[in-house]
Amino acid sequence: MSVSVGVVSRKPQSRRQISRALVSGGLAVEFADDAEGLGALRVSKEVQLVVIDSDLEVAEEIADLIARIRASGPPVPVVLLSLGEHKSALIELFRQRDIVNLVAKHGAVRAVYPVLDERELLVTCKKVTEQDIFGIEKYIGGFGPRLHRETLGAMAEKQPAIARLERYLTSLACPAGVIPDILNVADELMLNAIVHAPRNPDGSGRYEKIGPSPSLMLDPHERVSFSYGCDGQRFILGVSDNFGRLGRETLYQYVAKGFGDEKLAPEDKASGAGLGLTLAFRSIHQLVFNIQANERTECIAGWYLRVSNAKEFRQVGKSFNLFWLPEGARPIAR
Repeated sequence: MSVSVGVVSRKPQSRRQISRALVSGGLAVEFADDAEGLGALRVSKEVQLVVIDSDLEVAEEIADLIARIRASGPPVPVVLLSLGEHKSALIELFRQRDIVNLVAKHGAVRAVYPVLDERELLVTCKKVTEQDIFGIEKYIGGFGPRLHRETLGAMAEKQPAIARLERYLTSLACPAGVIPDILNVADELMLNAIVHAPRNPDGSGRYEKIGPSPSLMLDPHERVSFSYGCDGQRFILGVSDNFGRLGRETLYQYVAKGFGDEKLAPEDKASGAGLGLTLAFRSIHQLVFNIQANERTECIAGWYLRVSNAKEFRQVGKSFNLFWLPEGARPIAR
């Protein structure tokens, strides 16, 4: 039986794109104009996923809409779809509340107007309904691309992994100006997974006091997974830890660096990651967080490489996706 998706959207163009994306994946789609309409729909149909198409730009308004959707019937996963240009309200939600699964996008490939990436939405809905959220192969997998996978068991293994990644990017004829940004992002994500993710039984950070010492060795259950690949158009990398403890403030900092509206200013390297890292995160075209509480965190970053120059690279649409699973949840066969 098809998974039934209730979609709250008033925009005809969005409705057509959403319908095309989800029906192509075998999902059944029903539309409503607002939360009240969705509630009426849920009286007659068993809706297993709700997609909210909203361009609200005030954090409290977004939270209120989500609350009314959740009150319209039994508990159901919610995906918030935002195509508006300004993401400051969504970013602020990270600090204020528990947030839903999220697809936030502005622009498209070499476009400046909001447009939905149908494949991205389909992947999102499949990940949520099947509770199968991890892996870069969901974004560039399939027949053809070769994915590279490594396991890091010590701080001393980080730099050689970065060097292998640099050689791979060079072999792709990746734009030279982009490579340092990709390497900086990979370095930061590995550093967080190696030093800051591991926890003691009481929840405290195990290596916080040691810091990024070259002598730091991880126990077998603490080892970090690093994967990357390219399908000829997009380059994707992913870093995964086995703890699922990515804090809200850390998540906020990553997303604000990549998608915040504020002007960039140099930081004190003693207190922050510096302007260079912030600029590196601003280069990301797709940022994905997959989090299963107390079990695993995966951060995926992607760049669209099919461009001719730096100007085209800056015009590529940007998106970020968030996925949350409770502890103990396992994939559902559909």
